[in-house]
Amino acid sequence: MLTGPIGTYLRTKGAQAVLLACILVLATETASAQRKTPALLDWGEFQSIGNLPREFGQVIFAIGELKVPRLGKVTLQGAAGVLEAGGVTDSKIFGARVEGRKLSFATREKNGVAYRFNGAFPENYAVDRHGTPSGVILAGTLVRVEKGNEAARTRVSFRFQFYSD
Repeated sequence: MLTGPIGTYLRTKGAQAVLLACILVLATETASAQRKTPALLDWGEFQSIGNLPREFGQVIFAIGELKVPRLGKVTLQGAAGVLEAGGVTDSKIFGARVEGRKLSFATREKNGVAYRFNGAFPENYAVDRHGTPSGVILAGTLVRVEKGNEAARTRVSFRFQFYSD
């Protein structure tokens, strides 16, 4: 039998209190499961957040299959992908690497332009009520390379958008 203020409340309020207690337990267990289950980012794309310098425009990229837990190591399966930025579309990503919570990759040169990215997935990123990442899921530095020389550099944050069926 429960004692203290919670026990007193349950005894005086009866069924309503039991229902409220069950809802609180369920909500706590759901939140705990969301914290432990890594987000599987495999059928969607990373989209830049906010305004970037014109050399970059909006940046969108898709890459392999990422498992991104709220804590601990990120894993990547399949290092290929594509990036769109600064008017250059379908730049092929190669050499993507994950080390701990850090992601790095480069693109092949296309029309004299290539890109390099180094960033990290923040721990305890925000999730919606279904456990899907929301807000900033990845942040880092993106470099635009023109004919082998660095032409522009910017800090960029990304959200993840799942493709709809």
